[in-house]
Amino acid sequence: MFIQGGFRVILHILLRAEIDMTEIQLQISAVTWLWNTYPATRLLFFHVPNGGSRNAIEGMQLKAPGVVAGIPDRILIHVGLAYGFEYKTLTGKVSPSQAKVHQVWQQDVRQSISFAH
Repeated sequence: MFIQGGFRVILHILLRAEIDMTEIQLQISAVTWLWNTYPATRLLFFHVPNGGSRNAIEGMQLKAPGVVAGIPDRILIHVGLAYGFEYKTLTGKVSPSQAKVHQVWQQDVRQSISFAH
């Protein structure tokens, strides 16, 4: 089954990451393995480009249509459910907005609300 085996391999890739690997290198390693091993995931496992530095105008233009700070780096849609993947280097830290999103998503799961409804 993909979810069990696939997640284990992705976690293994991330846990074996070199200390000098950047967050984007971690993402590239994981997505390359996943897409090559499970080609059907190419439209189901994707990057959410919310990060990066923006000037005030560009920030407003992105926020107005719904960009939300703290959304995980990658999203996987599998059997009607959405899974978020947040990548961090060994020295990376979760931002306050990321921690808030994680908290809200975990509460949502505990209340048995899924994205499939």
